Amino acid sequence: ATEGMCHFCFDVLIETLSTGNRDAWQQFPLKELEAYSSDLKCPLFVTWNKEASARGGSSSSTTNKAYHLRGCIGTLQPKPLTAKTIGQYAIQSGLRDHRFKPIQFSEIRFLQCSVSLLVRYEEADSYKDWTVGVHGIIINFRDTTFNNFSATYLPEVAKEQGWSVQTAVESLIRKAGYNGRITQELLDSIKCTRYQSSKYKVSFEEYVASAKNGKDPLEGVGRAIPHGHRPGCEIC
Repeated sequence: ATEGMCHFCFDVLIETLSTGNRDAWQQFPLKELEAYSSDLKCPLFVTWNKEASARGGSSSSTTNKAYHLRGCIGTLQPKPLTAKTIGQYAIQSGLRDHRFKPIQFSEIRFLQCSVSLLVRYEEADSYKDWTVGVHGIIINFRDTTFNNFSATYLPEVAKEQGWSVQTAVESLIRKAGYNGRITQELLDSIKCTRYQSSKYKVSFEEYVASAKNGKDPLEGVGRAIPHGHRPGCEIC
């Protein structure tokens, strides 16, 4: 992932919230993609985090700021690495993550954006065969009535939450929608896939300084809230 991909996501989010344009990705170049093959496909996620202490007004230095999750949507299926794909996930993660209310225009200056390209998929030997802070995991399992469950955590999630391998897997079982007793038999039945990510993250202040030469792109901009939902996405 690259800095420019994060800048692009900010551009698209601001344009969408200010104009309601559903195809805002078409308004902005994404030159970084020229370095990739036109037929390259990759699983990816776009994440929006918000300053934990944001209360309005101007943001201060980005050093040592704490952020909390504001939205994260992507796909575990390889998708063409195009401006359209990245732009659509930027909007879906910001406005259509069902765990959160849609991001409001007034929140933009407190946001941090990260783009994660998922790589190096490997079948793990067991549910324990992965490393916190290095791997993301996908788990698949069945309950006693043969209902299928599946869920994923990106590589940074367990580390940011301070989880052990065991705690992360048990949390992921709940995320998958399983509400029964977590037994050792269930844990041993899990099919686990581990992967890594190429990730880049940029705060709003960094976006303004680098992509906009210090000029605030929100000044004098109106607001419009788009609606709608596009299915077939994963939440991180």
